[in-house]
Amino acid sequence: MTSPELVGLAISYALSITGLLSGLLYAVAETEQEFIAVERINQYCQLETEVNADGSADPPFGWPSQGVVVFENVSMRYREHLPCSIKSIDISVKPCERLSLVGRTGSGKTSVLSALLRVAPLDKGTITVDFVNIATLPLDVLRSRIALISQDPFLFTGTIRENLDPRAVHIDSEIWEAITCCLASPLIQSLGGLDAKLEGGGNNLSAGQKQLLCLTRALLKKSKIVLIDEGTANLDLESESAVQLILKNAFRGRTVIMVAHRLNGTLDTDTVLVMQNGTIAEQGAPRELASQTASMFHAMLQEQQG
Repeated sequence: MTSPELVGLAISYALSITGLLSGLLYAVAETEQEFIAVERINQYCQLETEVNADGSADPPFGWPSQGVVVFENVSMRYREHLPCSIKSIDISVKPCERLSLVGRTGSGKTSVLSALLRVAPLDKGTITVDFVNIATLPLDVLRSRIALISQDPFLFTGTIRENLDPRAVHIDSEIWEAITCCLASPLIQSLGGLDAKLEGGGNNLSAGQKQLLCLTRALLKKSKIVLIDEGTANLDLESESAVQLILKNAFRGRTVIMVAHRLNGTLDTDTVLVMQNGTIAEQGAPRELASQTASMFHAMLQEQQG
């Protein structure tokens, strides 16, 4: 007959074996995830370099100093087998001008920004910034001189200071000046100052608060050209109004090219371009186009307001 002592010993060993097996399964699963991460890093290491990534010339000192952007007969496609996303477009942006790009989904709005950042090589045409052909510049130089604010704000785990000034090149007074200009002082103070911690992706902030921090970072970068890709699409009306006010005042001395989903925010910009099938179908002062009942911009505005 089995004694109670042996039964207790068997149960004790069975429980410990169960724990060991659970730990083994966890280790196997964790190892599999690590191998996937290594495989992904290996794929990134084998990616082809972008076209003319090193460039053939350096820009002049202090470039860009004016913010003049000119597209001349520009066509671009993302892949060789795909149709052109923008087709033979001509755009001329003056210094400190605020330009809005509007149109239906797939009309080529974001592709204009992609062409300016050389996400894909041009099929034809040239793009110049302050009279320098951007195709001749090293990619890291080009992209470091242009500020980009995307639809999905990018914030990482770390302090507010690290998110606003990742390279640690600004003193506190400069950071606070940018924060004040972007109406973010109450937010930063409520979080505990510049050394307050942010969760990954800014999960402890609302969409509007995250966008305020991204605007502050763009202003602190002091880029003469600011690109905004539907930066207010995910915001409520109050947050959108705050962002539009910041763009009007804090970025007054910058050239701003904005892809807009909500058309009401474009009425205070200098020029609006209506994109259709990769071409510019209409352009002009937004309030003038809005008053013309036969214009595409007027029809789109009425559709959103209705």
